[in-house]
Amino acid sequence: MGKYTERQSFELPIKELGLKETWHGLRRRHLSFQKLNKPVFNLARKLQAEGYTILLLSKNTPPQFNYALRKMYTRRFFKNIVNTYDLGLPKASPRTIRWALNKFKLKPSQVIMVDDQDFNLPAAKRMGVRTIYYRGFKDFKTKLLRYLN
Repeated sequence: MGKYTERQSFELPIKELGLKETWHGLRRRHLSFQKLNKPVFNLARKLQAEGYTILLLSKNTPPQFNYALRKMYTRRFFKNIVNTYDLGLPKASPRTIRWALNKFKLKPSQVIMVDDQDFNLPAAKRMGVRTIYYRGFKDFKTKLLRYLN
């Protein structure tokens, strides 16, 4: 939500966990784990080609967010990419859900929110948005296709 700088976002866990690492080192390690989930990416591209609107929503600090977008060439394939940090909103809040619904002129029943962190889904679900807790591609695809059919 813009409350922490990128440096602070790494220094706080270092202090809290008693790590013997600099914030630059932890950032470098963190970024090295980011990789494209090709099956999800390909499915999103396919759905987008079929006319579905895909919104990529993140809550990372701007440097981390932009690094991931560059590393995976995401902007080349998707135009609806939003970092809630820039909006000053938490990713999982009703205000963020309302913002997305208004921006795309949708009703909650027309939206499916997918996230790999279960705590990001309850607010959307309470508002009538269908949700999928991502734990693996096969399970995700089954649930998504059930919603789309």
